Amino acid sequence: MKKITIILLLIILLNNSCSKKEKNQQVSISHDMIELYTIQSSDIDKTITYTGYVNFESVIKLSTLYTGKINKVFVNEGDNIIKGQVLAELDDYSLFPFLANFNIAQGSYRSSLADYIAGSLPEAAFKEIESVYLREKSMLKFAEDNLEIKSPIDGMILKNYYEENFTYNPEITLFDIVSDYGIHTETFIKPIDAEFLSINHPVKLSTGVDNNQFLGIVSYISSEIDVENRLIMVKVALKNEANLSNLRNNQFIILDFVIDTIKDAIIIPKQALINDNKVMTIANNIIHKKEVTTGIKNRDYIEIIHGLDIGEQIITSGFERLQDGMLISD
Repeated sequence: MKKITIILLLIILLNNSCSKKEKNQQVSISHDMIELYTIQSSDIDKTITYTGYVNFESVIKLSTLYTGKINKVFVNEGDNIIKGQVLAELDDYSLFPFLANFNIAQGSYRSSLADYIAGSLPEAAFKEIESVYLREKSMLKFAEDNLEIKSPIDGMILKNYYEENFTYNPEITLFDIVSDYGIHTETFIKPIDAEFLSINHPVKLSTGVDNNQFLGIVSYISSEIDVENRLIMVKVALKNEANLSNLRNNQFIILDFVIDTIKDAIIIPKQALINDNKVMTIANNIIHKKEVTTGIKNRDYIEIIHGLDIGEQIITSGFERLQDGMLISD
């Protein structure tokens, strides 16, 4: 009996010893397995988000006025342009058909004029020859005046379709031109959200598939609620910027209507917040779970009102592997 009791005591002592060793061994995780974000201050926009589709309805498709090859192009996609600016020019060979027709008509006119004066050519026949001559003269002047392709509006080059040694005609588009705020999108929003908006209200737009950001303004707010969906139609005009050339007609787009802006706020990436009020910070290579008080938020960032200071480091991913007090190893 004494032997059994001694064995049991030894087992209990051994278990207690192992337990103490485990408590003294701090769990760690490699620095390479976590992503860090250093707290900073920045302006943050409070937004309401909706989606829509890009509308190129107001885009002007500019082409040559007659068949010919382009000698030189003076603009690139994304360039701002003014009305009357020369965008490209046709080569002189494009005039040859007009010049040839004019020379033929001019020769016929001169010879017929002598016959008409001499009385050997009826007036009706002469008038017909004269009409052809004047028409070809007018066509040659039209061709000479339009060797240069000019912008019909103030705006921006949205697309440049120029190809070297390609023969263009009035049916082939050379440039897509858009006036400022000429590209639109529309969406339907809740009446309660529409109360925050007015004409020229700022909007931030993105496609959601790349880093391109676009700026726009509210250009129209319907005064009626749609009977079917109980929403209000809002149209947004996009500001002309070089990256508009990355958009496509009918492309899906995300609209963030800015309804408030906090200056110099402490912000963190949205994915860093745990259970709405906690973050994991790092100090002296040890993880600490901290409670925070949040403010406004948008699709990417959250304002922190209390609980974090500028310069602190927080973890933004991999929370399922982390524990409060865990050591970060190199």
